[in-house]
Amino acid sequence: MEAKGKEGTTFKITVNYVKQLHFGDHEYNLVLNIIWKKLLRMLNLKMIGRKFFDANAKINIPEFNMQLWPGYNTTVRQHEDGLLLSVSLIHKVMRTQTALDVIKDMYRLHRDQFQVKVKEALLGTVVVTMFNDRTYHIDDITFEETPKSSFPFNGNNITFIDYYKLKYQIIIKNHDQPLLVSKNKARLIRTGQGDQPIFLVPELCCMTGYTDEMRKNFQLMNRVANHTRSSPNEKINQLFKFAERLLEKPEIVKEMNEWNMKITPKLLRFHGRVLPSENIIQGQNGSLKYPVGSNADWTNQVKAKAALSSGTFDSWLAIYPQFMKREVCSFLNDLIRVGSGMGLRIGHPRTKELQSDNLSEYINEIQSLLSHMTLDIIVCFVGDVRVDRYNAIKKYCCANRSVMSQIVTRRSITRGNNLSIATKIVLQINCKVGGAPWTVANPTLLQGIMVIGFDVSKDSLNRNIAFGALVATMNDSFSSYHSQPIEIIKGHDLSSKICSALQKTLEAYEKKNGTLPTKVVFYRDGEDEFQDVCIAEKLKVNFLSPISIYYVSPNFRFKIVCYLISRI
Repeated sequence: MEAKGKEGTTFKITVNYVKQLHFGDHEYNLVLNIIWKKLLRMLNLKMIGRKFFDANAKINIPEFNMQLWPGYNTTVRQHEDGLLLSVSLIHKVMRTQTALDVIKDMYRLHRDQFQVKVKEALLGTVVVTMFNDRTYHIDDITFEETPKSSFPFNGNNITFIDYYKLKYQIIIKNHDQPLLVSKNKARLIRTGQGDQPIFLVPELCCMTGYTDEMRKNFQLMNRVANHTRSSPNEKINQLFKFAERLLEKPEIVKEMNEWNMKITPKLLRFHGRVLPSENIIQGQNGSLKYPVGSNADWTNQVKAKAALSSGTFDSWLAIYPQFMKREVCSFLNDLIRVGSGMGLRIGHPRTKELQSDNLSEYINEIQSLLSHMTLDIIVCFVGDVRVDRYNAIKKYCCANRSVMSQIVTRRSITRGNNLSIATKIVLQINCKVGGAPWTVANPTLLQGIMVIGFDVSKDSLNRNIAFGALVATMNDSFSSYHSQPIEIIKGHDLSSKICSALQKTLEAYEKKNGTLPTKVVFYRDGEDEFQDVCIAEKLKVNFLSPISIYYVSPNFRFKIVCYLISRI
């Protein structure tokens, strides 16, 4: 079989028979989803990443230089005795800015630190290219290369200017802009497409997602919420319209008929189950109980009743800039008053006044104070939200000094409802210093159980490294926790590292309770069903040897059971 590419190149295609797929095979799902993507393209939807969006139905928000593209996150999967099409209504934030617009803004605002600010603004972001609607993660920016630079193409060297003119009929206007660098995705490298970086012209890259300034803009976020937060009935109507669009398209119906597929215009119905209302338990030793209520909101009761347990507030510090002195002093009195009502003994803190709310002043003062005193928690009052300052204070207190910290903005304590804000902050502080606000009854069946949660966060700048966090309950009320961070290096076995962290967690449980847990529930949230099955099988094998050494009693029967919970 032969086929011709877009550039006239002839390709020879060889099709080999491998096997016949049957319902229940993993590859069966893969083929179904390939067919489904073809059907979505027939609706003239644009595929961005792995999801499809309707550019013709975009919502313009011109005052903020952005658009919302409605779309669909779809999956075809085998479910019980048939096929299930799962459809989620989603939106893509598309900014009308190009990457070149961002570069120009940085040059205009930060000429002295131009290159540094450009990298801060663009590294780790995702762009969509105008010429093929593909998404690219920006890993670097090269100021040495420009569109006038050349690269090998069909046996010759060609500039980026000539390449885009030849292949896409696009004329690049700015010939001196730096180039964006995106590393090839791991799955493309595995298919033999090379590990060479991809160079992108900023002028041809549209920005996506929110900036930090956008997230802080209440008016913008409220405007976006009006379009993205739909009621259940509105979502149902949108899904019906989606099904109608599919069934009204003759070529889609024809394609489905060829595969002997049909789409029902009705949504799947099933019987739900209403769980009985829980009782919230508060007060010392759980002496206070009350129903959670039909709306599951017990905020007022938490404020008025004693906490389940109180953490250590023997020594704490409040740091604030000089211009916030009046608001902070008033708010500290509110904190103490609210804490007293919740049964917490919170004394007056030590206070330290700074000349300004510059990051360096906070770090220097915290460093100086901790050199000659021990504190349970440090509360930092700041003038506004700044990610760099927040991250630096948290990192220094947690990683360098092992002391708890709480950061409170000026806006939070000047809204007019200070007692409500003070309550929320007291609850957070109490939890951070070892207390617990409330719990629910733990059935006898679950006494001695340890529940573990594990998830992974990927580094947006370095794709070869990720960090996992294993968090486990340390008591029957699920109000005390132990955590283990895990550094995950690409290509290394994840299951062995999880097992090592689990060993330390079991030791921590035994140290606190004098005994090991009788049952362990391990929850791992995953994105890929097949991948989760593989990890579960590895964990079953790797768990047996290291964990069995802790359970040496001959009467103890050790058994691991894995459940894969499917999300519809």
